[in-house]
Amino acid sequence: IVRDRIKLHKPDVILLMIGTNQRNAKSPADLSNLVGKIVTHAPDAHLIVAQIIPIAAGHDAQNESADAFNTYIRETLVPTYAAKGANVSTVDLFTMFLSDPDDPTSVKAGTHADNAVHPSTAMSDKMAQAWFEGIEAVSALARSHKRK
Repeated sequence: IVRDRIKLHKPDVILLMIGTNQRNAKSPADLSNLVGKIVTHAPDAHLIVAQIIPIAAGHDAQNESADAFNTYIRETLVPTYAAKGANVSTVDLFTMFLSDPDDPTSVKAGTHADNAVHPSTAMSDKMAQAWFEGIEAVSALARSHKRK
């Protein structure tokens, strides 16, 4: 399906946020396999992988797990593919939910909608801004490469 969608749409930029629901021990490998397929079938596109959002306050174990998954994205997945020449970067959608960026359990009150999983409207707006800034960074990078 990845190859078919890429062939059909021919994207310049691909945004990927995956792993919030049903994350398990296989999730890092599954994500790496998906990223591998994307960069193989869209080598000229830039893939931006999101660091996933936390669940509402009080779900400490899940938020520590999300933080560990984000560390994998930020410190292993993206650098590994970038070192292979893939156009890949990350955006941090996790930290904006925290009162203390060093404590993954410090989720601010009011950041989630009614079910404790989905972000509030205000947080959705902040997430959109983070995505936009990630896309702008890719655009700036592309412009600087064209000048060389």
